[in-house]
Amino acid sequence: MNINIENFRSTSIQSAWKYICQLRIQHHKNKTSLVLGAGISWDLDLPLWGELIERIKNAIKEKAPEVIMVKDAPGKAALVLFEMFSFYRKKELQNECDYKTESLIERKILADWREIIHQALYKDTVKVDRKQIILDHPYFVEMIEFIKNSELTVNYNFDDYIELGLSCADLNPTRHERPYQTVWSHHSQFTKDKCVIYHPNGFLPLDSKKFQSEELIFSDGAFADQLLDGLSGNLSTLLHVITKKTSILIGHSLTDSTLLHLLRKASSISPGNYNYFIKFVDHSTLDDKSKTAIFEANFNNYNLITLFFDNKEIKAFLKAITMPEADFLYLSDILGLPTKYNYYLVGAVGIGKSTVVSQFGNLITLDEWFDERPTKMAVSPDRIDSTETKTIDEWTNEQFGKKTIT
Repeated sequence: MNINIENFRSTSIQSAWKYICQLRIQHHKNKTSLVLGAGISWDLDLPLWGELIERIKNAIKEKAPEVIMVKDAPGKAALVLFEMFSFYRKKELQNECDYKTESLIERKILADWREIIHQALYKDTVKVDRKQIILDHPYFVEMIEFIKNSELTVNYNFDDYIELGLSCADLNPTRHERPYQTVWSHHSQFTKDKCVIYHPNGFLPLDSKKFQSEELIFSDGAFADQLLDGLSGNLSTLLHVITKKTSILIGHSLTDSTLLHLLRKASSISPGNYNYFIKFVDHSTLDDKSKTAIFEANFNNYNLITLFFDNKEIKAFLKAITMPEADFLYLSDILGLPTKYNYYLVGAVGIGKSTVVSQFGNLITLDEWFDERPTKMAVSPDRIDSTETKTIDEWTNEQFGKKTIT
């Protein structure tokens, strides 16, 4: 048993203990997923969107000096930069005469553009240091531990660091098989029951000779097309993850219109299924009133439970979910925290209790009664004698006892 108790003494972690207990159960049933955003790239020596745009500008400014005038937001800037690149690259290809049709020229332009993005993405990446970068990341090892026991992980980033982590023998021991499957199309069939990595925005591995996606969702136009795909039902994989599994969103700012649309749609399709959003914070800069307002807004609109963590707390949170049962019980005992939370839904006959409970698919729910209900329970209390009332009360107490034990 190798547990540093101090890592779990954070008030934020202990306040989230009931959520950790629920996630442990879902994770054991293979019903959890991570949905990863750009925020996890900060400690992987990868550029965030704004820096990536600047690197692309530097790559093409020699032949398109007008790029220095592009000051738009990253999504719009990517669209404008591509048009500038396409303009001069198309002329070059037409002069070279190696590509005889407009279709071939367009495909070559897209391939060259993808290569520019690839070089900008991995500019600071040294291949021999990638394993150490993973080990130095605040919570990457804990993410891999989570992912290797999860059916599907959604990664909105282009890079292949998750795949690299799953390939490390000491992080994910496997025998005679590829330890993961990478997909980027919702049409793809899963060949594994765990470690499927889905890149909805496209995939660019460090080794450009490896299989990669032909398209990248990188500009406002591409994001708009993706949103339209979502409206027409072509993002079924993402919708399945959000409605049928308990997902944890890490590294997101909740500004992606497609993701927000899916979360909103999921909240109407499966109103009893909620997911988690890890909001990275410096606790000294966000007061309790602001946290409460953010929590309520995300929960009421997107069925998201917002947890306010820093890097150390994200690490402890993921560790608590994946640690062996014996370690978790020991840790909970030391911290004086329960490992089981019971909730009772009560109300008049026919008010809809069973219907409500049936919506909570990501919780363990029990039948209203374990045993055959006494027929006299359907009769008004004022029409049965005191002996029968006492018998029914004792039977009811027994049912509550069975639920508590379960």
